[in-house]
Amino acid sequence: YLMTIADKDGRLLDGGTTYRLTVPANAPVKQYWSATVYDRATHAPIRDARWPSRSSQTPGLQKNADGSVDIYFGSKAPDDKESNWVPTSTGAGFEVLFRFYGPEKPLFDKTWRLPDIEKVSESEVTNKTDDTHRWIGTETINTRFGDFEFKNGYPTIEATDRLYELRTFNRAVESYLHFV
Repeated sequence: YLMTIADKDGRLLDGGTTYRLTVPANAPVKQYWSATVYDRATHAPIRDARWPSRSSQTPGLQKNADGSVDIYFGSKAPDDKESNWVPTSTGAGFEVLFRFYGPEKPLFDKTWRLPDIEKVSESEVTNKTDDTHRWIGTETINTRFGDFEFKNGYPTIEATDRLYELRTFNRAVESYLHFV
């Protein structure tokens, strides 16, 4: 597996920007290759994406005249390139995991190299925070156990301490009831 979180210029991959990865012809695999995108904050698949990856087995994948394949990453597919496009989420960072299924010797002896991802267009977002999960920000969650504060998608230290206290209390009650 090869993984990247940055483009060829060392800039972190941004979901609002369009990028291109040119997979050279004759990739050293017995089976197939695949480029999969993950949310950089959670390392999970990107929420609500139409598909998470493109591979050498993707139906309708467009090849260049020299046999190479351009894979695009971004919030919108480039014109006439949807079959070669992997959707990302505007306003969030992402990472790409490139897998080789049945890798062959040229990969290991480095006579075949996968080039870096290149930026094709600028970000659609000017005000973004890379340190947020989007699905939960700095907010208070009201529960039957009380209010819990979250900052950038994570519980605060106080909220974490209260949750552990509640769990400990709950276990004590269960133990007591078990032996009564």
